[in-house]
Amino acid sequence: YKLGDRVLKRGMTGTDVTELANILIRKGYLFLKDGSTSLSGETFFDEVLEDALKKFQRKQVITTHGQVNQLTLHSLH
Repeated sequence: YKLGDRVLKRGMTGTDVTELANILIRKGYLFLKDGSTSLSGETFFDEVLEDALKKFQRKQVITTHGQVNQLTLHSLH
């Protein structure tokens, strides 16, 4: 999947989740424990990623539900 192909939420896995994580890393909302600045492959949408997404959503003043729908996707770009 590519980011935007489906609504993303906690518990999902895929390259689109990796795209989401990398955007949140670049924007300063997600920090990796090992200090890396990007992820590759398929990433699992866990609680840490959900919390980072919610911080982003609050900052953008959009519904803070921890899911990537079309409004959140538009705000990410």
